[in-house]
Amino acid sequence: MSDNVLTKVSGIGVARAVLLNQKGIQTLEDLAEISLEDLAAVKTIGKVNAQKIKAAVERMIDKTEASPLPLQNEEDKVDFEDEKTILDEMVQLIDPKSFKLLARARASLEDVQTSVEEGLEAFKPLGKKQWLKHYIDYKTKAKKLNKRIKAVKERLEDMSKKEKKAIAKAAVHFERSLRELFAEMKKKRFKKVNREMEEFRIILKSFIED
Repeated sequence: MSDNVLTKVSGIGVARAVLLNQKGIQTLEDLAEISLEDLAAVKTIGKVNAQKIKAAVERMIDKTEASPLPLQNEEDKVDFEDEKTILDEMVQLIDPKSFKLLARARASLEDVQTSVEEGLEAFKPLGKKQWLKHYIDYKTKAKKLNKRIKAVKERLEDMSKKEKKAIAKAAVHFERSLRELFAEMKKKRFKKVNREMEEFRIILKSFIED
């Protein structure tokens, strides 16, 4: 079972791969086609893990499709990641300040997304009625934020100043709502979410004003 292709996907171990196989999901393509709701319904997965698995599958498929066409001479072949690095280095030489801000923004977006997901997980063991309203509010805003983050990551370099300002404004509103919620809580995970959001807002503001 260790040869199961599904175990190559982040978030899927042997046990989950077996459960997915039983549902008729055998390949990465099958995993990409199944709806988020159906994937979340599989035992031990749930909505948050389903979102992570879907994102991981998309990255794997995109990477496969993005592989460069083979060149005539094997020795002249350039790895796709090497090409990306070369392009990044060219941008860095042309405009080092913008490149540095872009790199920080990309890394910060990843941190925000991870922290928001950790925040959702941190809510689960609380099991108190007084947190239910906060959880629903946080979950709704987190879903919108993650959707927006995905769009931003895909086209950060090509965004207009107007679009960047809209994202920065949304980040400010989300951060404020987190401050109000987390003021009532002492959990480290929630503080981390807020810290990452603040960092992202500062970076994006710098990028807009550049």
